[in-house]
Amino acid sequence: MKKLQLSILALIVGASLCYTQDNNQELTTDAKNLQNSFEQLIENASRWENYTMILTSDVNSFKENSYQLIANLSYTIESQKTTIENKRESQQNLLTEIEKLKNDRDEAIKEKNSFIIFGATISKSFFISIVIFLFIVLLTLTGGALILLKRCNNVSCNYQKELHKLKEEFEEYRQETRKNKERIVIEHHREIQKLKGEN
Repeated sequence: MKKLQLSILALIVGASLCYTQDNNQELTTDAKNLQNSFEQLIENASRWENYTMILTSDVNSFKENSYQLIANLSYTIESQKTTIENKRESQQNLLTEIEKLKNDRDEAIKEKNSFIIFGATISKSFFISIVIFLFIVLLTLTGGALILLKRCNNVSCNYQKELHKLKEEFEEYRQETRKNKERIVIEHHREIQKLKGEN
């Protein structure tokens, strides 16, 4: 985009320089013609003592050439002023266009680096920061939950071992109690048998 603008500006400047050189050549030619006319006027003049006499026709011709040169110069000056003004306007328009393009480019970059969520414009970097923050928070919560789960699992395993041990102890106690009960029943039966046998 900038290359296009710079090339257009270079073409305008180049064209104006060429036009200025052509006009300067015409002015130089007209000035030389006027100088030649003046020199010819002096050469054609006749001398009398300290006076130089010039023919009226030569003076009138020189006068017309001078007026014509002045008119040409005035026209050239006016056309140069107009050209300069046009170029200034063109340059101002180009500068305005460049400024507009810069603003459009800046807006395009902003739009490219942001998007709209729930009606609010958020830059990508801010959004990425939020996502990374939430990801870290979720990782932390997941890690904490895993640590708590492992701890609960360890506690549960310990309770299960204690429960199993308690069940074994209870089973031993029950077996022992049953054996004691059977022994007591047998002894009691023997005692009853003994008492029945004495009678």
